[in-house]
Amino acid sequence: MYEQKYPNDASDFSSMVLSAKDERPDVVVGTTYVPDAVGLTRELNRQGVRPRLLAFSIGVVEPEFQKALGPLADGVIGNTLWWPSLKRTGNRQFVTAYEARYGGMPTYQVASGYAAMQLLEQAVASAHSLDQRKLRDTIATMRADTVTGAFRLDENGRQVGYKSYLMQWQGGKAKLVWPPKVAEAPLRLPYR
Repeated sequence: MYEQKYPNDASDFSSMVLSAKDERPDVVVGTTYVPDAVGLTRELNRQGVRPRLLAFSIGVVEPEFQKALGPLADGVIGNTLWWPSLKRTGNRQFVTAYEARYGGMPTYQVASGYAAMQLLEQAVASAHSLDQRKLRDTIATMRADTVTGAFRLDENGRQVGYKSYLMQWQGGKAKLVWPPKVAEAPLRLPYR
């Protein structure tokens, strides 16, 4: 096992990948945004590191990840809280309206922002007020279905309703691959 941290603005991953290469990893997992996910994927491939599974957080779901890497993106796994094909309250209508207005598919950040507004709308209607404390107290006990799933907070205010999903780039397209019940395609391994 190999664990390495790097600064948020890192752009050279050569020495880190070289150190990891000696471990001959079967799995490489990173918590990343788009720039470092792209940089790490490029460097792993440049140095011939061939894990069976390559997964990064956040950055992988962005269209910019695939645009930057082309075929090197295929097989990389990422996580998301939202996907256009999920059967959730209002999701189909949200996707259709977004495509009609903006000419493309919404990202999970757009869906999350939309869900936040769905929650606020319901909280205002329930609290009959715009008072911040009343809204906070209302939201703390709300149970709501949104385009990003079931909104539920525990007694400490932590989100416990939303679920995470895995996606994978396959043939230049982003596909939902886990859990199997909602997958658009089976998970493909190995990465390379």
